[in-house]
Amino acid sequence: MQTVNPSTTPEVSLAELYPVETEKMYDSCEKAADKHTGPEKLFGGLSTDTVQYPLQDVDCQMVPAEGKPIAEVVEFGDLLSPGISEQSDSYLQRNEQQIDDVFDALREGYNVAIGIPTHAQVHDLALPLGQLGMGLKMKYDYDQPNDRFEIFAKSLAWYDFLGSPVPELAKMIGHTVFTLPHSRSGDKFATQLRDEFNRRSLTQMWNHLNQGGKILALATGGATNIRKSYRNTIVECQTPIHSGTARLLANPRNLTLPVACYLDDDHSYSSTVGELTDVKSEEDCLDIGIWAADEYQNLSGIHAYQLRSRDQLEAFLRAKAKDISGAVKSSSLLSWLTEKD
Repeated sequence: MQTVNPSTTPEVSLAELYPVETEKMYDSCEKAADKHTGPEKLFGGLSTDTVQYPLQDVDCQMVPAEGKPIAEVVEFGDLLSPGISEQSDSYLQRNEQQIDDVFDALREGYNVAIGIPTHAQVHDLALPLGQLGMGLKMKYDYDQPNDRFEIFAKSLAWYDFLGSPVPELAKMIGHTVFTLPHSRSGDKFATQLRDEFNRRSLTQMWNHLNQGGKILALATGGATNIRKSYRNTIVECQTPIHSGTARLLANPRNLTLPVACYLDDDHSYSSTVGELTDVKSEEDCLDIGIWAADEYQNLSGIHAYQLRSRDQLEAFLRAKAKDISGAVKSSSLLSWLTEKD
């Protein structure tokens, strides 16, 4: 199997290399937390004018796991979605073939990436990872707490839940790997800072993945779904799958388990698990995204689409909700977006 060779050269602080860009990054992450958190949300904000605690520091790219047993992780999941711990039996019954396939793949030294295109909530990554882990524990008594990973946007370090920083809580689920994602409307961060930050994050992650037998949860689009609504029509679009994500999933050491999941306004969780897939190209990733959009629509009742390109994304962002609603009703949204490029 192919391996990724990590660098052994001591790293210079990113804050020293890119001081101005680093301050802009802190400001952008803080604004992201302010936008997505508040009293009416599941998460509260930790925003401050300066770095408040070490996990927010630009030189923190990965938070090691605490190694909690999966049963404790699933019990914690009840705080995110009440009653999810009681779904373990039905999850095993619905997805027994996938659990068998994942277990066999892990024993053979493959990594399994839980690919989640339908990323509407921050905790969409934690719940599928916890459920798969519990399924493996129930059927095979397989539980390797230090072999679980999640990839999160760096702005997660500016969120808190029940008074604790989210990354501190995420440690009980697995290793947290931070990335600086590409912005939807122009780069928020200097390209050099973003690329070097992500290179260091992936190097640390591959130090583990090269060993094989790991489980990794990630949002394939690198961002939450974009929603627009007009009257009674709600439309959500999954962001395009970035080429870097496609390369990660297509690495010969990795197999992909696609998951579509939905958390409603009452935090009731539902999901559909696809077949374990050997991704070989960006087209394979797109097929997973299209499948997930259809399943997400079935779970939520929301019109859902997988955007194919950044041009479609920008057209969707520019378009008026009324026009989008009309295109959905005529069953031609993606064609309409392409014409608007």
